[in-house]
Amino acid sequence: MRLVQALDHFVVPVNDIVAAEDFYEEVFGGAVAKRNGLNVRQRIHGSVPHTFITIAGKRIGVYLQDDERVMPTSARGTPTYSFTTSREGLEEVAAELEPWKMPFEGPVKNVYAFAAETLFFCDPAGNHYAVYLPRAIGTGDGATEGRMTGVGYLELEAPDLAASIKFYQQVLGFELAMVTPAGRARRCRWPVVNVCCLPRRLSLPRACP
Repeated sequence: MRLVQALDHFVVPVNDIVAAEDFYEEVFGGAVAKRNGLNVRQRIHGSVPHTFITIAGKRIGVYLQDDERVMPTSARGTPTYSFTTSREGLEEVAAELEPWKMPFEGPVKNVYAFAAETLFFCDPAGNHYAVYLPRAIGTGDGATEGRMTGVGYLELEAPDLAASIKFYQQVLGFELAMVTPAGRARRCRWPVVNVCCLPRRLSLPRACP
């Protein structure tokens, strides 16, 4: 039985709400949908300051943290959140990253079997992202006509691959798509997003087909 029917939203931690809003609007072409925790009534009830931003027809929440997050040393890492885009969109993202002085890698060709070109980068809080040009037109969840055309894959670190795959299959009803020959990365498929489960303490594979 397939329990998961669609992706509703996901959230990431940030150091600065205003900077996050500006970054996600300028780089991803997102739009602020709702701000929370910014008035006395919400704060009294314990609301953490956060903003929901619409990107590719889906909502991403940026939540203000109590502790400053340290920027990673690499543009690639886990977890990685991704979106699909067009050729023009890929070029626009790269151009928008320049004024932010954010390190990025790519566009890299043929990193994934489903991606023709991929751009890896971090947001100002160090959250990892990948924006890629899919090989098949119209792929990605909730395809739209904005800069981001859909939600891509979610890449997670897994201390126990077998246990993680069992969880995603039996609890969430995901379908196992493939296992790489070396068994270093496995990907489960469901109607919305691909999940790459990576073994802990292993460097990010150059390919997760």
